[in-house]
Amino acid sequence: MVYIRELDDLPWEVRRSTATTLTYWPKVDGRNVVVTSDAGVNRFEVYDPSGGLVQGSTALTPTTVSGVSRFSLSVPAISTLDERYQVRVYFRETGSGTPEQLDVRLFDVVLWPFGGPQVSLNDMLEQRADVRQRLNEMGTRLGYAAGDAAQEYAAAICAVAGRIALEARVRDAVVQDARSHSETTAPRVGVAARYTRPALVIDRQRLKRVELYEALAHLYRSQALQPEDGTDPASAAYRLYRDQSGVAWGQVGPLAYDAGETLQPSGELSDPGRVTYRTRRQA
Repeated sequence: MVYIRELDDLPWEVRRSTATTLTYWPKVDGRNVVVTSDAGVNRFEVYDPSGGLVQGSTALTPTTVSGVSRFSLSVPAISTLDERYQVRVYFRETGSGTPEQLDVRLFDVVLWPFGGPQVSLNDMLEQRADVRQRLNEMGTRLGYAAGDAAQEYAAAICAVAGRIALEARVRDAVVQDARSHSETTAPRVGVAARYTRPALVIDRQRLKRVELYEALAHLYRSQALQPEDGTDPASAAYRLYRDQSGVAWGQVGPLAYDAGETLQPSGELSDPGRVTYRTRRQA
């Protein structure tokens, strides 16, 4: 099977009161598969965080992409902000005799969706003028034609990796904000829920520099011989951008939250958690 950009590593987010289509790639034992076309087999359901039914059983029609199946899940508009809504997907691989598969994916209903990556090939070039060679090597190994196609697709792959790493940092900071609030402030009805991902105000431009450094770190880590302590150029570049992403994250400042659900920041903490990388080295 040729390489396919699935773009399914990012957590699912749905904007409040907005119908959304989520993309799902059915897999069995780590393999992308072709699913049966039998009526009534492939379907999905949507549940709220308490287990209440949001959308009943809805038929799924697979689309074939490079020889494997893909589903488009149409999720209705949901007006209540919260984390851990569920999509339960049922499907069966074609011609294998395998039993019906059930997969459960979580998603959040949020005010400010994170969206896709902000980083582009241009951003990488502005940061490091010789990055084309590395991107070209990565892209051609994945099967893209050398030149613009290989570089653009490789840059997009790294951008998604940077976006995933940034999202993990943000989620960790939200958890630490909520913990800090509960430990330092007397409980007030409705206030503790402010410090959650659905109420977080996403300032994407403020976060972009972290995403860029994380994307470059992913590129050089993918080609490094010994990422943590190697002397080859790719290993050294990986450590440089890994460390720079940590510095940039520490400079982001406090995260803001929209407690009133008005699309206006209404609260922030002065000390959101920050992640510091440490590397052990022998003298």
